[in-house]
Amino acid sequence: MKAKDILKKTFFNGCAVYTTFSALILVIYLLVGSDNEVIEPMRFLLLIPFSFLLAFGFAILKARELNAFIRVICNYVGIALNIFLFLYLPGATNESSGDVLAAFLIISILYGLIYAVAACISASRRKKKNVTKQYKEIFK
Repeated sequence: MKAKDILKKTFFNGCAVYTTFSALILVIYLLVGSDNEVIEPMRFLLLIPFSFLLAFGFAILKARELNAFIRVICNYVGIALNIFLFLYLPGATNESSGDVLAAFLIISILYGLIYAVAACISASRRKKKNVTKQYKEIFK
């Protein structure tokens, strides 16, 4: 995959992620928030780099030129740093190192669970595809 294609895919997917997260946050505030609660504009704007870096991480995960293990590690590190830098740190005030470690462990466990489910689904699809493939005789 060319760099131009990766950037184009990252841009469009980043826009989709930003739109989805923005709408989700607004709906949550609408349902849960009280009248005097307001969305902080700076935290809302931090969704922009979060969305584009998340989309870039998924573009790396789909790049077949890299080894699968390297793709997964790069995706995990990117997502963990992205969540930590743009979602956790701006809201964390005077947090202890235990809270940071707990947040990191939660991110890691969630990533592992989501990746395990996705890998199982992918493996079952691949298995079904190989089973239904017709065998053609090469030697007669």
